[in-house]
Amino acid sequence: MKQFCTLCTVVIFSICFAQERETNLQVFEQVWQISKSSIYPQKLQQKFTVAKYNELKEKIKNTKSRSELSDVINPFLKSLNISHTLFLDRRHASYYFLRSLFSTRDIEKPEVEHIGCQLQFTNGNYVIRSVLHGFPAEKSGLKRGDIITAVDGGKFQALLSFQGKKDQKVILSVVRNGVKIQVPVMVVKGGLHHAFYRAMENSVKIIEYHGKKMGYVRLWCGTNVKFLRLLQKVTSQNFADTDGVILDLRDGYGGAWWDYLDSFFADRSQYFKATIIARDGKQQHIVTPATKNVDSYQKPLVVIINEGVRSGKESLAFQFKKTKRAPLIGKTTAGAFVAGKGVFADKDVDYMLFLSVKGVLLDGVDIEGEGVKPDVEVDYPLKYHENDPQLQRAITELHGMLTK
Repeated sequence: MKQFCTLCTVVIFSICFAQERETNLQVFEQVWQISKSSIYPQKLQQKFTVAKYNELKEKIKNTKSRSELSDVINPFLKSLNISHTLFLDRRHASYYFLRSLFSTRDIEKPEVEHIGCQLQFTNGNYVIRSVLHGFPAEKSGLKRGDIITAVDGGKFQALLSFQGKKDQKVILSVVRNGVKIQVPVMVVKGGLHHAFYRAMENSVKIIEYHGKKMGYVRLWCGTNVKFLRLLQKVTSQNFADTDGVILDLRDGYGGAWWDYLDSFFADRSQYFKATIIARDGKQQHIVTPATKNVDSYQKPLVVIINEGVRSGKESLAFQFKKTKRAPLIGKTTAGAFVAGKGVFADKDVDYMLFLSVKGVLLDGVDIEGEGVKPDVEVDYPLKYHENDPQLQRAITELHGMLTK
């Protein structure tokens, strides 16, 4: 989704930017004023009351770090019930990801130290949502549902726990199914954006199942043309001799749009129409140019979705379901479908504000807060599993389509 940005779950990455240190009160004042004057939908401005301002300001007077500032501001921002709206400090993956999108505009910059997995902060714990293909977390045997509690004996602080540890092996204290274990894992350094690209490359494989050849690729992001070019190459070349394909959209970030659909549709005649809604309610209607997709993959297709599919990638799920091009397997998508803006991206500081600034409809449908529902619902609770039930169901579903 070229015009729009995405916000997703937490990935373990860290970096340190030079900055002029502003006080937390100064930062809060900027965040409050910009959010109040710019947030979409405009009616949310009513929630920026003097009483709430004074309440937050009193709490912020006692904060000593950007992390503590985030912990005061974000409950208020989350109470607005609109996606793409969060205050980010250096604990947050999206702080680095948005700097790649808005500041450096380089898939390999800024570089960050990480182990290659995504986290979700739940009930006071950092839980692994997913591991990136081919990265240290996967190689060390870390799995979805693992709870990380400590690194080298010190309290786990997500992104901050890997600073200064490039090419070092650290020991993670992990709780798996209620059992405490120690997991050694190597810390690597590189661009967050590029890590997702590498993970997509590493995910490509052919699955042999009961005499059928199924291509598999995980589209972690659609936020750079390199992801698009890789998808085009994989579907037209790597999967040319397969019987069918499994496209995995789960987790990662958003950013994909019409051009990511071209690999699976013969033409654009049935693509969704987009409507962009400004704060004042004015609407702009966008229709894709008519094109033929001569290298598109026309064999059976199955798509895996979950609650980590958000923003631009939800538009892909919407299109696949609308046209019945592919059954959706998994759980309802995030329903995080507005246009977001990275505020303070032009400043070399240790914080960023991600802010909802425009609404987006697909064929007149508002996905924000609703998501796209699967055709076949398969739960995958955030706990340790030996196998991936959603992938297993996608394989059997595709096999059934191929043997009808």
